[in-house]
Amino acid sequence: MKNTIFTAFIIFTFTYKPVYAAFDFFTDCGVPEQNTLNCADADDDEITCQKIAGCYYNEDVGDCLLAPIGTYTTGKPEDLHGQQYLTCNIKPNAASFTGYLDGISFQGGMPTNTCPWQITCAKEEYWNKTKLKCEPCTSVTGYMAKSNNSTKIIYGCTLQYTDDNDFWDRCTPEPFSVTLNPSSPYRDDLAEFDIYVKFNSSDTTQDGGFSNSATASSWSKQPGQSLILPRPNLEWWNKPNGDTEYGFLGYKEGTVQYITGTGNLAPEVSITDFSSNMELTGVWQNVYYDVIYYTADGTEYGDRQRKINIDTKKLPDGNDALAYSTGPSMDGKVFSGWTCNLPSTCKPQSGQRNCEKTCTVLIINKNTSVPPPSSGKYEALYTDASLIHTNSVHLYPRYTDCPAGYYCKNGEQKACPAGTTSDEGAKTAEDCYVPTGATFTDSNGSFSLGELGATGDIFYAQ
Repeated sequence: MKNTIFTAFIIFTFTYKPVYAAFDFFTDCGVPEQNTLNCADADDDEITCQKIAGCYYNEDVGDCLLAPIGTYTTGKPEDLHGQQYLTCNIKPNAASFTGYLDGISFQGGMPTNTCPWQITCAKEEYWNKTKLKCEPCTSVTGYMAKSNNSTKIIYGCTLQYTDDNDFWDRCTPEPFSVTLNPSSPYRDDLAEFDIYVKFNSSDTTQDGGFSNSATASSWSKQPGQSLILPRPNLEWWNKPNGDTEYGFLGYKEGTVQYITGTGNLAPEVSITDFSSNMELTGVWQNVYYDVIYYTADGTEYGDRQRKINIDTKKLPDGNDALAYSTGPSMDGKVFSGWTCNLPSTCKPQSGQRNCEKTCTVLIINKNTSVPPPSSGKYEALYTDASLIHTNSVHLYPRYTDCPAGYYCKNGEQKACPAGTTSDEGAKTAEDCYVPTGATFTDSNGSFSLGELGATGDIFYAQ
């Protein structure tokens, strides 16, 4: 029996070491090498046996044997405290102490608490050396197990000496989708859409990127090369689950921009910051427009209202942007507000872009909110509040005729002199008149101008 044990250990020593090279069991784990352990030297003497590290005295058979798999002896009898051997206890939770190392039989005989152990990783798993456990490839965003994987036994001892990570050997990238939701306050025709993200296939090969298809044959480094961003001035920001809950990789206080309005990765953002099933919501920058007022003949009137925020309808000073309460005067007319018309100089047939500008509201009353450009007319919008743009909202005065009985001059409405009246649209006091059929009454009775020989209305003269 003694010769059998010794021969088995010699086979392990010479056969195992060159086969398994991830780490050295002999150096790192203290596995006894040839001729350093011979329990037979104890000559069946218990005291001598206890002084040989890796051996223990078996009272049942009266022999000095190798410490069993998963146990050890130090060669110091005082360490045993009445026991035959000590139990190894340093291993990962899922590991088991092994009698086979890469298929080679190991009989035991450890001199320290460094007993070899093994863990079997399933086909869909890889070995995570940092966590000392097998983990699914899918536990890493954007990866899945390779189809040709087989189960794999991981060997080690203690918590330091194990196989290296084999993630790149057993896991491959799987494209995943990221939803882009335009969420535009200016357009209701922008539906959400997906782009696809693919990580690299190894730690040295840069073959991942972005595409608009999960089965693309090539992938771009920048998202903008595979998607068309709506215009204008759209920037994508990370707003998962609304405004209250964030939690994607790279989140900082405030909103994190992932993709810029030009379709490139935002500064300090990399492809690995994207997560499966992430939704990025479009945030549109503040958009401004100008309002230009005109007289009826197309001459610019008063001051322009510049840089009105389209979201708040406010001017840069924070005041509400209200349509002017007074307008250009016109004799015989009463100024009643504004209308959003095209410039009188617009010639659509010449291809003038200005001819495309309209307002969201056609009739604008005095001292009411000024209208923005109509939906989709983005040439009228701009985001830089410091710029002056000619493509703006154009407002023209709206009038009603001066009412009968009044005359209107230089925008001022006045009643006709006593006893006179006027037709609608009277411009001066001289347009007021006493009609031929007017009846006058005094103490002597009533009479009309016609009875006095008048042949027409008598106009007022100053």
